[in-house]
Amino acid sequence: MSTNDELKKETTNGTKPVLADSGFVSGCCKGEICSVCGEPATNKLEETIFYDDPNKMRHPLTAYVCREHFRMIVGGLG
Repeated sequence: MSTNDELKKETTNGTKPVLADSGFVSGCCKGEICSVCGEPATNKLEETIFYDDPNKMRHPLTAYVCREHFRMIVGGLG
């Protein structure tokens, strides 16, 4: 298993840089692993608690994921 510091830096798609392709990995992901495959995490997903949620005081669910699984979840946005 590699570390976040060893992740290959990705290039842009030739037009505008795509956020997930910038190669940036937040410090909050350091030491975290993808909840799907166990590879180093590059992104953190967080649930939104909407205004009508009956339990507004709860902490949103969060998950760390690798770049590949982040792209699978957000599709063309990532």
